[in-house]
Amino acid sequence: MFYIFHLQINFGLVDLNSDHTELKIKRASMLPISVRKSATDVTVKRVAVEKHMAHNKSLRAESAEMKTEWILLYPDLDVTFYVPGTKDCFSVEKYKESIGKPYNRVNLYLCRKRDYEGIKLSCLFSLGFVLVFTPKFLSSY
Repeated sequence: MFYIFHLQINFGLVDLNSDHTELKIKRASMLPISVRKSATDVTVKRVAVEKHMAHNKSLRAESAEMKTEWILLYPDLDVTFYVPGTKDCFSVEKYKESIGKPYNRVNLYLCRKRDYEGIKLSCLFSLGFVLVFTPKFLSSY
């Protein structure tokens, strides 16, 4: 007989600080979700967004108004594409093994895509990087 086990991990929210200069983990935003241990970042993000929307009226209103896109972050606010320190694609099981914590102590975060991208761009500009865009019709010169 084959059983599909769902396990619990925790999700919080990341917001811009009051100066809109950095991302901060929002206090008291952590909610548990149930997923399979083989769940990928796409599945985990979908379940976490659904749970936060169900429990947060202001997120529901914002999402209905602006069609907010979300990204999934580790506690160090890095994007969850690979398991840290490896070339393995993210899965709950691989991440849990990597950090050596039980599943119920795994914490991940949701962040608005526009906030994350805005902070990353402002960091590049503050470091003195200049983005140069060359229109396609001029690239042959």
